[in-house]
Amino acid sequence: MKYTVAEFFSGCGGFSRGFARTGRFNVVLGNDVKAEALKSFAFNHSENGICPSILREDIRTLKVTEIKKALSLRGIGEGELDCMIGGPPCQGFSQMRRTELREEGKVSKFRGYSQLSNDPRNDLVLRYLDVAEALRPKVLLIENVPQMLNHGFDGRLGKLSEIVIDMLEKDLGYSVKVAVINCADYGVPQLRERAVFIATSVGTASFPSTTHANPNDTFSIGNGKLPWVTVGDAIRDLPPPSHILETLGGQDKSIYVGVEGDFAKIMRTSSTFPYNHITRSYRKSVLNIIKEMRPGYTWAAESERMRKNYETIIDLFSRELKISQADARKNLEKNEVINPVFFKNYYWSAYSRLT
Repeated sequence: MKYTVAEFFSGCGGFSRGFARTGRFNVVLGNDVKAEALKSFAFNHSENGICPSILREDIRTLKVTEIKKALSLRGIGEGELDCMIGGPPCQGFSQMRRTELREEGKVSKFRGYSQLSNDPRNDLVLRYLDVAEALRPKVLLIENVPQMLNHGFDGRLGKLSEIVIDMLEKDLGYSVKVAVINCADYGVPQLRERAVFIATSVGTASFPSTTHANPNDTFSIGNGKLPWVTVGDAIRDLPPPSHILETLGGQDKSIYVGVEGDFAKIMRTSSTFPYNHITRSYRKSVLNIIKEMRPGYTWAAESERMRKNYETIIDLFSRELKISQADARKNLEKNEVINPVFFKNYYWSAYSRLT
């Protein structure tokens, strides 16, 4: 027997895909508003020709009876679903229009409802708890950005998450554990932090031990942790990407180049080369920016470095030709000696390059 999983705000099913890859979970239901995402969800989670139940509708208007009906088709009654997962956007992260279609929901009687319902941006997390109250899954997971835990509400930092925890524990009767995890500490080649709530009605919730650590953390590495998986570990043996959609997709895996790393061996479950190994065709102006960016540095750091270099050049040119620095800069920009884009203030990750 495998544990059953239903995913809400599912997208293409990345969250539930991790559950399925353990071999211990069977994904039985997915809900989202995007047809394309759900098509991928169904493809990713079909097993032995059996597709999960798919519900394409905004969770705020989706009736609980429809969810229960979809689960019953998979032989799952009320209270029998093992795991309900999702990342409902909450205050500060969702600007979607509020709806009052909650005729089947019971969260309104919960002690935290009156506080959260004052802000329409909390509508999705409230509806998620609505569904949880109706389905009574044995384990409930909520995933969000780490800022959720200290997000201000009603004049106090962190109160939003406190209210959610209070509703889970005192109203729904779950035991709850919350932590901010860094996915790199579990072998993912990305420094991605997420706040995770684990609520359970069957025993005590806990988080798995980390398996990886910062390679500079000599204590952890010396005590058996593996160094973080790098982007290079994941993709260094890929052939150059194509500009033409699906040119390489479906070909024999022999087109990989170099040595396949341990992470790549785990992740590559297809017998052929994957589709969508493509890249954009960048304009010369964009390439001229990217080529100046050192791998691993932010736009703030690199633009400051380039401005200092340019200021030196402008000063020398100004004194040599005995012209103003403003005229010197215009001349150097016209002759493409300096790139004016580095004097602009972009978001920190603009044009950044991975280490």
